[in-house]
Amino acid sequence: MNWYMTSFGQGAAYVGELLHMAETFAEQHPSVPAVIGVTPMGLTRADWWGVTNYKAKWLRDTYAVHGSRMLWIDADARVGGLIRPPEDCMIAANTYARLSSGVVWFGDGCGPLLDRWVEETKRSADDEEALIAAVAALRVDVAPLPDGLSAICDEGIPASIIHWNRSRAMAGHAAAQVINWPPSEEERRCIR
Repeated sequence: MNWYMTSFGQGAAYVGELLHMAETFAEQHPSVPAVIGVTPMGLTRADWWGVTNYKAKWLRDTYAVHGSRMLWIDADARVGGLIRPPEDCMIAANTYARLSSGVVWFGDGCGPLLDRWVEETKRSADDEEALIAAVAALRVDVAPLPDGLSAICDEGIPASIIHWNRSRAMAGHAAAQVINWPPSEEERRCIR
């Protein structure tokens, strides 16, 4: 199956995160292309919600150039195992209590969904809320990511991708106190 990984970072700290994530991805998948970049000027760490909402624009524009069958991985994640993306769905994500946008698969036919997500970011300060609204508006079924593909660091679940949820700390989320941020790179590369 032909696919690619995509992600972006902003600011020196998050670009460092991105480079570490891309390195762990390349170690596991040396023949799978990675499309990575940085946010445009004007989006700063202080504008956290603007940065997270840029994700929809990044994915729409990446899709326009490279096509579908792309896996978004947040820059603060680390890849420590083989990734086998789902094959027969437009979108797959972890759903937890609600749809999570830290690791998302976009399959064939996802263009209208990405366009709608960009539109919804104009009405929401949260990229996940905007994605949930886009999915609902277009009545798209969200498939679960395959077991063992992705987990959040504090879940203790073995997975190929561990998402470290730096967004909790960046957005001032109360649960950020649970995570000792930033953990060492060695700890983050130790996939459970």
